[in-house]
Amino acid sequence: MKRPKLEIVPATKADIEEVSGDKPVIPHRMYVYAGKAGGEVLGVGGYAIERDTGAAILFLDRKKGVGDDYKMALPRLALRLILEMKDRGFKQIVALCDKDIDRAEEFLLWLGFRQRGEVYVYEGD
Repeated sequence: MKRPKLEIVPATKADIEEVSGDKPVIPHRMYVYAGKAGGEVLGVGGYAIERDTGAAILFLDRKKGVGDDYKMALPRLALRLILEMKDRGFKQIVALCDKDIDRAEEFLLWLGFRQRGEVYVYEGD
C-alpha cells in the first residue's frame, strides 16, 4: 500500500495542539510548519523569536505513535528551518534537547549544534 504524500504547510494552533497535547504558548513571533500526510498531522517544527533577547529558538515535535515511514522528513525540515533562519539574519540558533527521545542529542549534533550547558547552540556560517 502506497503511503500518502507528505506535505509541509504553515501550521495552525490546532496543528500544534494536536501534536503537543497542550495549548500552544505563542511568543512574540513564531514561524511554524506542520508535516501532514493524508490529512493527518504527523509533526510540527519551526522557530520562535524570544521576546526579551531576540534569540532564535528552533523546535521540532513528532506526534506520538507516528512510525518511521516519514523518518527523513524531520531532518529535511530541520535543515530547511536552519537555512530560513540564516536567511533572516540570525547568527545564533538555540535548541533544547529532550533526552527521553532516542538519538535526539545525536540528531542535534548532526545538524551542527554544539552543547553549551543545558542548551544546544548553532553558529553556522
